[in-house]
Amino acid sequence: MSDISSQFLINRLGEVAIVFDDPAFVRAETVLVDRQGGHIHALLHEKYHHVGSVSGEMVEAFSKNPQVLLAGVRVDGTVLDLHAAIVVIN
Repeated sequence: MSDISSQFLINRLGEVAIVFDDPAFVRAETVLVDRQGGHIHALLHEKYHHVGSVSGEMVEAFSKNPQVLLAGVRVDGTVLDLHAAIVVIN
């Protein structure tokens, strides 16, 4: 189970996003997707952090995209959003 609070989204174009409660995770360099287990990890500061598990449908959406939009709300109420590469394993 993950201690990191996040939501996984697919827009109408099939693009994927992860919204974090902690905006520090928006700075992740890469998002690793475990195709078999549906586990999602974010590489941040040379360490993989488990950010959640997703359905098979969401795994397929991640597999079809080269990057993911990462977003979070800063303390001042502004939104921080960046893109990270997606790496699918298995």
